[in-house]
Amino acid sequence: MGKKSVSLGLALIVAMTCLPLSPALGADRSVDRFMEADQSFNFGLGSSDSPNGGSLAWSESYFLDGYMNMYEATGRTEWLDKVVDHGNRILANAVDHDGDGYKGWAEARYSHNQLKNDTFALVGSATGAAEAAQNGSFETDADADGLPDGWQRQGGPSATYRSVAAGDAYAGSAGLIVESDGANENRAVQSIAYTPSAYYVLEVFAGVETEKTQGIVDVFNTATNAVVASVRVHHVGFERYLLNFRAPSTGTLQVRLGLQDYAAAGYKARFDAVSIKTQAAAAPAELAPNRSFETASGGDATLPAGWTRAPGTTSADAYASTGINNYWAGTKAFAIASNGTSKTAQATIAYTPSQSYALSFWGRVSDDRYRGRLEVFNATDNVSLGTVDFNNTRWALKKMKFTAPAASGKTIVVRLHQADPAATFVSYFDLLSVKPVVQTEAAGWERASPLANAHMTNEPEANPNGEWGLELVHDGTSGSQISQYLLNYRPSSTYSFFITGKVSPGATGAIRAYDVTAGTTLGGTTFANSDVFKQTSFDFATPAAAGHQIRMDVYFAGGGAGDKLYSYDVLAGEKWEQQVHDALVGGALLRFAAAVYGDSGLHAGYLASADTFRNFVADHLVHKYDPYWRQMTGTDGSDNGTGVYVFPSGFVTEWFPGRSLPPNMYLSYARMLYLLYDATDGAAAYAADRPVYRSRANDMERAFKSKVVPHRLNAALGTDAYEWKYWDKLGSWDDGHYYTTEGEDLSHAGITVMGALEAYRRGQVFTASDMRKFARTFTDVMWNGSLTDPVLSYYNFREPIATADKDRANQFHHWVDLAEFDRTVWNVADALCKEELCSAYSASGVAKWSENKAVNAGFELVSPADGTLPLYWFRWQSTPATAYRDDTAPYAGDGSATVKTNGSTWQVLEQPLPGYEPNTAYTVTFKGKTNGIVGGRAQAYDYTTGTVLGSLLFSNTSWQPLSFSFTTPASSGNNVRIRLYHSSATTPNGIAYFDDVRVLPHLFDSRVPNGSFETADRFDPSLPRYWKRGTATAAAGAALDPSAFVSGGRSLKLSTVAGGAAQELVYDWKGYKPGAGYKLTVQGKTNGSAAGGRVKIVDTSTSAVIAETPVAATAWTGYTVTFTAPAAHDRTLRVVVTHDDPTASGGVLWIDDLGITFQ
Repeated sequence: MGKKSVSLGLALIVAMTCLPLSPALGADRSVDRFMEADQSFNFGLGSSDSPNGGSLAWSESYFLDGYMNMYEATGRTEWLDKVVDHGNRILANAVDHDGDGYKGWAEARYSHNQLKNDTFALVGSATGAAEAAQNGSFETDADADGLPDGWQRQGGPSATYRSVAAGDAYAGSAGLIVESDGANENRAVQSIAYTPSAYYVLEVFAGVETEKTQGIVDVFNTATNAVVASVRVHHVGFERYLLNFRAPSTGTLQVRLGLQDYAAAGYKARFDAVSIKTQAAAAPAELAPNRSFETASGGDATLPAGWTRAPGTTSADAYASTGINNYWAGTKAFAIASNGTSKTAQATIAYTPSQSYALSFWGRVSDDRYRGRLEVFNATDNVSLGTVDFNNTRWALKKMKFTAPAASGKTIVVRLHQADPAATFVSYFDLLSVKPVVQTEAAGWERASPLANAHMTNEPEANPNGEWGLELVHDGTSGSQISQYLLNYRPSSTYSFFITGKVSPGATGAIRAYDVTAGTTLGGTTFANSDVFKQTSFDFATPAAAGHQIRMDVYFAGGGAGDKLYSYDVLAGEKWEQQVHDALVGGALLRFAAAVYGDSGLHAGYLASADTFRNFVADHLVHKYDPYWRQMTGTDGSDNGTGVYVFPSGFVTEWFPGRSLPPNMYLSYARMLYLLYDATDGAAAYAADRPVYRSRANDMERAFKSKVVPHRLNAALGTDAYEWKYWDKLGSWDDGHYYTTEGEDLSHAGITVMGALEAYRRGQVFTASDMRKFARTFTDVMWNGSLTDPVLSYYNFREPIATADKDRANQFHHWVDLAEFDRTVWNVADALCKEELCSAYSASGVAKWSENKAVNAGFELVSPADGTLPLYWFRWQSTPATAYRDDTAPYAGDGSATVKTNGSTWQVLEQPLPGYEPNTAYTVTFKGKTNGIVGGRAQAYDYTTGTVLGSLLFSNTSWQPLSFSFTTPASSGNNVRIRLYHSSATTPNGIAYFDDVRVLPHLFDSRVPNGSFETADRFDPSLPRYWKRGTATAAAGAALDPSAFVSGGRSLKLSTVAGGAAQELVYDWKGYKPGAGYKLTVQGKTNGSAAGGRVKIVDTSTSAVIAETPVAATAWTGYTVTFTAPAAHDRTLRVVVTHDDPTASGGVLWIDDLGITFQ
């Protein structure tokens, strides 16, 4: 479409027209969810402006794939424009971080974090605490038996020993070695003298020889034969490892130094400087009674023990709730149900006068229009000490701080009730915690300030997501600082230092890497955000020589006395490109290239971008991983075996150096290779590599298929689903690996299935039967069977069993792709989206596979049941010889539809439209041609009433774009079908060809979701979804009206109210295309009052009205305004429906079919 660039004025209206009542228009509700999600994330940029591979892979790639889903669903090239815009930004951020000649998006977030106690959750030792470990430095061996004094040997007689060889000690002259001999569980063991029930911190410096297995440090209770606490050692070279533990009341405690795996000989771990001391502070005492509400009161099974109901509150109002989503952890929560009056439960807590307390709980409400409330109340003095209000419908952590009265003897209660007692809803509470606020030493960190100014704390402000965090308090002069040395760095490498933090208003926090040995600052940065926590980072180069002391500092760069710095997450690690990140980004960009290469009509506008994306993937995302390919069987490049990529060794992964990638990682890369194989067809520069692309993709698919097994629950559930693990051992390089999780989580399993699906679509490795079994894992095992309260298991090996399954159901992402094989997948995905439990990608899949429009419009997909039939299309009176998928000369892509006459009866190819939008104008667009013997016909037909809703005949003999319109029945449920056939049944040898048959409701391309006001808010049935009322707007002032509408079955009704407050309905539009020309269209009418009506678009950053139209007619009338979007991308454009004169009494305005489309 042509776009007109116009300069922006205060109230820019390029053109405005009033139109008579048009046919029913309606809208496409299936696209709304994705569009709103896309617009609201970073002003439509997604994560495309991030230089970090993790953000690009686990966020941006879902948007890119979502844009391609939307293009495939609608054929609108603005979705391709989004890919180009995002893709160019992504490629601009790619760098060659290590000089190997290959660009990528390196980051340290997925590498080995070489800072310890990075979340400030481990307590350090008390000042002057006695050492509980004997000869922890292994310096003495008085009897010269090879075993350090004070230690015992378990296992073989020579596999655990003291060593003074170079490199075997971290400090001093000696260290301890534990080796495997293939037969024994070898360990060094020491019994610990301890104070019963005391809290301890253990510190050890350790490393492994080859990363073939891990070292293990554990604290073991011989009386119970149980591990009290443990930590694994993954990497070569000495690093600090820490753990906290609480001593038992009785029994013998041992510290044990050993290995994770003993199956093979030759594994080796080194240990030194073992220290065990009492913690600087014990864990703060829990004061909340029965905090998880699991224990029932002795006299009332519905009442949690330790709690009472207020007068007037019964067991119907305050009760222990059970069932998925009615608790957060365990099996119960406390529910407070309001029925129009206040209902309350409470418990008394002890306190220390003037002590500050940290209170936290998990909570949710059943209806987001109303607020639950937790209150800490001084019942003696009738004073509230603090409240937390919440209206989230998904479980969330809530926190507050309060200070106890200065005097003792007061009755302090925690009350659970509502902030809106007049409403009818339920508030849920779980895992209530009340603990004294403490400030204590952070293990592994060194203070350059007094403890009062640098400490870990459970102060609620220090960590919004957990219990502990760092707090620095400015001392008024030099500020405060806490530091840790970066041990075991890789020389001459690029590292990153991250902090997630915030500071007091006006203060400035800072992080720095300082080379103490050389006396130089390697890098640093500052942050001044005070409202929310943000991630701040910088890169630095490590010294060329090993052994420098590199100090990582967190400190104040500016501020005054009493200013605070908070953090709950720090990281320092080597930057690296992760293969799965490259795979997800590259695969999404190659989907774009495939669409462009397959449609000559797109070449003029998009071929250059397709070539750029393809060449980048081929040049930068393939050969850098060649060193990590492992051919398991067959020959690399010969497409005759199995193979897999492995993680690099060293610090570029936290847990699995040198191991096989898990299936989600290597299959996402296989998908990228398949797409690259297709994209490089005919490209001479990549001709030599193409066989390897396909061979390795198939080798990985075959490797995965060999590990897929029938599901363990098949017999119990009466199905034939598949099951697989997150990770499998695939070769000798995986020996010693310890991974124990039974299956794969929901999100990663979706990526795994995506990889298998890509193979199936190319006729490789996986069959349609395989894909249906994957689909049944989703529908028959992981889904709870409900479309009104859908829950998905978070793991593929079991059914849903816990609230966490409900909470994480939005991570089903690529599982929606299996709607291709089972419509139940779409039904479940749609139900989850209605519950606001779907991601942007899932929403795009729901739109793509929605039966409110044609599915498989380009005839690219083949029916598994009939290889001559396009998927989701059916024959009527025709045969495989007269109506079939044709791959000989499509208009675009790989397939089209051919329908031939037989000289006697109609030969028809058709697709039902069971989800059509009622009373809505549809447009059918397609490419068509004939062989010149008979005309072609495309038709919308209502089988229920025997009515032709719309039709078009054509006779052209070359591909031409064609279209016609029709209006759907007034109600749903009719048997409406799109039919492809001929102008005559009796003419022999006539052929009609069809491609790209799209059947789309009006406003499917609008930038405003739910502009036809057909979908109600999830909780407020009078409010259109995605819209909100103005701040002074009453519920009755802006509401859905089923009695008056142009299309569908509803409109928006806006009524003036007494007092004259402006009644408004607004949608905040983000993610517009900067500088683009748009058109606002709307249907409206009034009741003739002086109040009138108006629709306008306001730039909220300047309050400028950039487009508006009055609505004055008393009969439905169409209005159109054109305008130009701002040049800046980060504005919020507020679409406002309001009255001209809100003070006029009795004014009523109706609005329907509001859309914003490109000019």
